[in-house]
Amino acid sequence: MSQGFIGKVVIETMPTLTSDSGTATASGNNIDVLGGTLINTAAATDTLTVNAADSVIASVGSDSGTATGSSNAISIVGTGGVTTSATGSTVTVDGSGAGGGATVLSQATTSGSTVTLSGIPSGTKLIILSLAGVSVSASGAEISFRLGDSGGIETTGYISNSHSSYNAITPTDFHETDRNILFKTNLSYNWYGTITMTLTDGTSEWVSSGVLSNSNAVPFLITCQGYKATSSELTQIQFLTTTGSFDNGSIVVTCFS
Repeated sequence: MSQGFIGKVVIETMPTLTSDSGTATASGNNIDVLGGTLINTAAATDTLTVNAADSVIASVGSDSGTATGSSNAISIVGTGGVTTSATGSTVTVDGSGAGGGATVLSQATTSGSTVTLSGIPSGTKLIILSLAGVSVSASGAEISFRLGDSGGIETTGYISNSHSSYNAITPTDFHETDRNILFKTNLSYNWYGTITMTLTDGTSEWVSSGVLSNSNAVPFLITCQGYKATSSELTQIQFLTTTGSFDNGSIVVTCFS
């Protein structure tokens, strides 16, 4: 006796995009991309947009592109990271996600006696100053930084100390009230390190501390501390040398809200 099958089978179609160009639409279904090409747009100005309930994974290689979506998670996959096209560019991360936002300002220190990084966003509470290979053209130069607001760079009201140690040589200490001093350098030394600045009162009072060293075979080790209350909200930071000019390296200012 043969047995029958009573009921129904429903097969839902899953649209598929191959490496050929085309359009696939579906309601309530997934869209798969087969092959190694992923999704490519026809022009550099095109935008890939997804619905608010979806998520997007943007694979960004050497080409520029944009991925947008309301309430979506956007991931950058690969080893390239996020790269700006020129020194002095700004990368801003939306602060609405977990972990808050960050604004990164960068500037080469290859000329001039001052380097000013402006564009510190309103609401910044934590700043990390990073020096990478910074040097100057004259021995005995003191490298420092000053804070500024919308009224300009301020030159008074600092409480700043720096301590340097060099092998068995007697340590050297510096104290300044017109700037936050970092170190006194010799010709051809490249300096590396970070300084952390923290807003203490929610409006204008900043404390800083940092550790730096140089490229010498028997390097100096620098520790520094500073305090400054700006007249209004901080908008810019200026690095300066007391003699000579900057001739190498770069400075990065990372701002967190």
